[in-house]
Amino acid sequence: MSASALAWLGKNAIDGRMGKVLAPLADKVLGRSFPARSRLRVHVYYTRSRISFSQVYPFLQFSDEIAENYAADIRLFDVERLLDGELTPVGADVVIVQPWFTVDPDRLSWALERVNGANPRARVIFLDSYAHSDLRLARHVDPFVDLYVKKSLFRDRAEYFQPTRGDTNLTDYYGWQYGCAEKAVDWLVPRSIVPKLRAGANFFTAPGLLEGFLGAPPDLDAERPIDLHARLTASGSPWYMGMRTQALRHAEALPGRVVTGTGISRGQFMEELFHSRLVFSPFGYGELCWRDVEGFMTGAVVVKQDMSHLETCPDLYRPWETYVPVSWDFSDFRENIARVLNNTELRRSIAMNAWRATHRYLTDGQMMADMGLYFDGASPVAQPAQEAGVTALGLRPSRG
Repeated sequence: MSASALAWLGKNAIDGRMGKVLAPLADKVLGRSFPARSRLRVHVYYTRSRISFSQVYPFLQFSDEIAENYAADIRLFDVERLLDGELTPVGADVVIVQPWFTVDPDRLSWALERVNGANPRARVIFLDSYAHSDLRLARHVDPFVDLYVKKSLFRDRAEYFQPTRGDTNLTDYYGWQYGCAEKAVDWLVPRSIVPKLRAGANFFTAPGLLEGFLGAPPDLDAERPIDLHARLTASGSPWYMGMRTQALRHAEALPGRVVTGTGISRGQFMEELFHSRLVFSPFGYGELCWRDVEGFMTGAVVVKQDMSHLETCPDLYRPWETYVPVSWDFSDFRENIARVLNNTELRRSIAMNAWRATHRYLTDGQMMADMGLYFDGASPVAQPAQEAGVTALGLRPSRG
């Protein structure tokens, strides 16, 4: 089956009405047996959600290039089948595990221990798709993995070892700012995880967005009557409500045409972005947001809180080059918006820089080179008499 067909099947099987129909077919096709010619056999155990699939989609979309560059064949499986003990990789050279952050840590450790036992020479990689910048599962996975890949990393790795008020650096800052009582949390991150940390692709490799960056650049000469696009949801945890409500108030206080409100279709949302000069993308439950890369793709200049504390791959958050930074308390919001709105050349430069940075990363070979982190160092293992694949162990983890 062609790479485009595999990509279509994978992206349409993750959620929604069509997903329920296609999921059984996707399980069968994406998890099919490896051909005898396979050099590197790669098992990816992924979470079926739009957020998580954004990290996995390139394995399908670029499967031909991966095979050519790394002699690797990719097979995808529902991570729940691994966590339940229904499946375990056999004769795998690389195993990539991507559970959701709410996974029972004991259940996860049990699964990873089983993976190691069945594939002692395999390269085992933990794929973290979570919004949060912390490493809450690191101590549970560290003994079993060679790499820990995350959508963004603290530039100062020491931040991982600091307790926070609440679960994250954002609850710490905004919980205090808005008077939301948060208990101290220490995720007990082992220092041995630091050499294993790598920044991987984020939302720009999601279905639809990836194809957008592979296509033509946005038309910056088109009429853009919306000065600021700010359709923000403000309901949620107390600290989140406080931060998002303040962000919305700052947006609504601006002169010019500001679009707010929710409840529109995704098609209308994207159409509006193509007709917006700026898009306000404040933090969610983590710093990275879908709206960041939606803005990059459509030519709407992204405005968001300062991102200098994070490392991403590629570096898409260069202040006044690829986005407009504002302080975490929004105190300079109005003046920074005015600066970019009143300078057409600056606005166009930022918009094009952001699109080009993403486009070039995908097309100049850098992304494929960076994907080597999954495969470089993996050595093909001698395959068992039966064809390498997965096996049912008939085991179930203890839930106690």
